[in-house]
Amino acid sequence: MPKVTMACILGLISASWPQIGTNPIMAILLSWITRCNKAIVSGVSIVFSPLQYLLMIPFLRLGETLLGVPHFETSVPEILTIVFTDPIGSFAILGIPLLHAILGWMFAWLFVAPACYYPVTVLLQKMRQKNRQ
Repeated sequence: MPKVTMACILGLISASWPQIGTNPIMAILLSWITRCNKAIVSGVSIVFSPLQYLLMIPFLRLGETLLGVPHFETSVPEILTIVFTDPIGSFAILGIPLLHAILGWMFAWLFVAPACYYPVTVLLQKMRQKNRQ
């Protein structure tokens, strides 16, 4: 059960990765590094991929706050427009803010992932008991 719990949490972590379009790569990378079930990590990552858009700006703000730099004024629709209009050129505009968001992502999950362990374990145990009946 601990490996399945870890795989589910890694799926959540990779789902919220702030770089648009690279969540599947992050899911595979995290599952490979930790030797967790790739199917579970990837599946959870796909199901919870809307987290990326919900948490993109909060991660950016957290990273900026940690570094003490001024806020990059933007919104998710503006970021999507920039990325889909010019994917390669978007790094010139969004490169540094992306690094700030990644820092915020790492810092947040440092505390959130351990806090998710027990609730995810309980949920998986309840699902397991329900399937046995």
